[in-house]
Amino acid sequence: ETAVGSKAAKAVVAVRAVLDELNTPVTGATAMIGDNQAARDTIVKPGCTARTRHYERAVMLIKHLYSRDVIQPYLVPTRQMAADIFTKALDGPSFYVFREYVMNLRTSTTAYAQLQGQSSRLWRKALGI
Repeated sequence: ETAVGSKAAKAVVAVRAVLDELNTPVTGATAMIGDNQAARDTIVKPGCTARTRHYERAVMLIKHLYSRDVIQPYLVPTRQMAADIFTKALDGPSFYVFREYVMNLRTSTTAYAQLQGQSSRLWRKALGI
């Protein structure tokens, strides 16, 4: 997930450069959302450990962008990561809740409402609202 985060950070830099060329500069850090605590810690915490030394160069860009306040990684618990519907085998209730959320189906399930509320709170935090 750290390698994917590094690729996403490169895309963020490219999009921000295009927006800057269009005289629409982006202020503040761009939110990067993930559910892997180890990947987030690798980005946020300075230095490396014996286990991370071998790929430290691969994540150097993303750590640099974090230190310059270009990106801000946010941790989302797995039970709230709707993208898992595309990457993991889920239990029945989680599958149905994530499917409804991704397909924007408006049902009256409590779990869907909680997922929607968590998503709204995360984006308000990321946008500083």
